[in-house]
Amino acid sequence: MLRTLSIALLANPLKSTTAFATAIPSKGGTRFFASAYSPGAPTFAIVAPGINQFGEDFTAVPLLAVTPVSADTKLFTFATPDPNLPLNLCTCGCMLASGGADADGNPFIRPYTPVSTNALVGKFELMVKVRWGRPSCK
Repeated sequence: MLRTLSIALLANPLKSTTAFATAIPSKGGTRFFASAYSPGAPTFAIVAPGINQFGEDFTAVPLLAVTPVSADTKLFTFATPDPNLPLNLCTCGCMLASGGADADGNPFIRPYTPVSTNALVGKFELMVKVRWGRPSCK
């Protein structure tokens, strides 16, 4: 079954850079999670605001891969609407993601800033902390 996520964009100049950690505190002491994710070398791929692949309306895009980063964090890779172009999200831009619904049928909507750069063509990556037990994680 093909899973999709609906995306809309918002400007968010206050969003900070994502930090990566592999040490996980636990009752038995700190344990380390061997992640398949590596952010790689810094990439300079800046675009002007307003030329991204998403508009103000939600657009469904397919989920291509899920990569574990830590015990409670995953890297979700999604296709872009046009596979021949990068996401073209401006620096410090964020997107609203919608998927699933609560018991009353209200959609779950969350803001995310992709961890991938505009050098990645045809897809983009979102790093998400999975909080099991919450309705939005089911």
